[in-house]
Amino acid sequence: MWPGIDKIIDLLPKLSKSFFVTICLIAAAFLFFPQNILNKLSLLEFKEKYGLYIGITFLCISVYLVVDGLFHIGKKICDKIDWRKKNNEIIKILQNLDPFEQGILREFYLQDKNTITLVIGKDSVEGLCNRGILERLSYTDKTGIFANMKISDFVIKHLTKELLGFPKIKPTQEEIKFLCDNRPRVTCIPNLSAHQIKTRACPEKLK
Repeated sequence: MWPGIDKIIDLLPKLSKSFFVTICLIAAAFLFFPQNILNKLSLLEFKEKYGLYIGITFLCISVYLVVDGLFHIGKKICDKIDWRKKNNEIIKILQNLDPFEQGILREFYLQDKNTITLVIGKDSVEGLCNRGILERLSYTDKTGIFANMKISDFVIKHLTKELLGFPKIKPTQEEIKFLCDNRPRVTCIPNLSAHQIKTRACPEKLK
């Protein structure tokens, strides 16, 4: 191995892409500029003396930049495919929520809060957490029974009134009664009057 090559190899990952692009452009200038220009810049003699090394440097860095570019393009494509897959999975989950799960998610809007306290260990709560619908933020007691939770940011944009069982327009008395009677028993439910339920029964945040 050439002397000092191991130190150069260790240094390479620490160098920025802009450094490699700069070196590549300089090498390209030596290789492809007309001789009269290099002569005016007093670089012709340097090219003739180190032309082989300049060519090797240009070739190696060019290949590295191309491979690195292809890697990043591939990663972006994979990330986009994963995002679409996750997006489709979330939509499918939301379309198949059972009444208990709908009630839990409705509670965020009825309480008009981004975070509410839920009971850990209940099937509906755990199911929503395991499928990425809810995110556990912190426990509210030492027993670990209650935890503060929020709806995942990725999920919120997909929620609609229809998916959560909210009326699309001004709620009727029957719809208000349905919302009151079907609040979940897996949360520290604050008392809400019929008037509060009515004003929050058609959340503007939801389509």
